[in-house]
Amino acid sequence: MPLHVVTAISAVPIYDARKLKVEKSFYDLVLEIDQLPRINRELPVDSCAVVAYTVNTWGTPINVLFNIKWAMLLGIPGSRT
Repeated sequence: MPLHVVTAISAVPIYDARKLKVEKSFYDLVLEIDQLPRINRELPVDSCAVVAYTVNTWGTPINVLFNIKWAMLLGIPGSRT
């Protein structure tokens, strides 16, 4: 799986899993995340999504950095797809 490097001004990759047939395990799906269609717009409020992130800490006092890697859209309010 390719690594996505996201900076403070980067757009987080959003993948559309709404029409995906449940034939694979979630683990297998994540390994092939870049095969899903991309969404290039903001998601509606109250959408259901999976967000992948890492957390790094350093220093004293402790600093924390959350790195969002990608998001996977599962559903949009009012939609039955």
